[in-house]
Amino acid sequence: MAFLYRLKPPRPNFAQDMSASEADVMERHVAYWQDLLNRDVAVAFGPVLHPEDPRGLGLLDLDDENAARAIGDGDPAVASGTCTYEVLPMDLMSAAELSESEARANLASSDIISAPGVAQNPPQARFRACC
Repeated sequence: MAFLYRLKPPRPNFAQDMSASEADVMERHVAYWQDLLNRDVAVAFGPVLHPEDPRGLGLLDLDDENAARAIGDGDPAVASGTCTYEVLPMDLMSAAELSESEARANLASSDIISAPGVAQNPPQARFRACC
């Protein structure tokens, strides 16, 4: 299991107009997440560069939602009251977890390119290994 961490800024234009004290908080936030990444707790993190819905996203490789929430609560951007967050559970799939034979079986079952007269599998069959 894993958790998607969504950091919610206090306002849509936060990245463009943050104060000096907010910039300091965000520097500590980045250092906090870099440490999580270095310790293999976080798989990835960074800003979403959508002009109408800015946010930060992190991917936590944890089995315990309470641990994910503790990381959120400890984030300097949250602890300072600058931002809020949410965590969403998810199944984490990685190439390392899929064996070569599973990957081949999944690809073969998808019938992405089918021979004439051979029925294609429904689209959802292509995603059975992960979804």
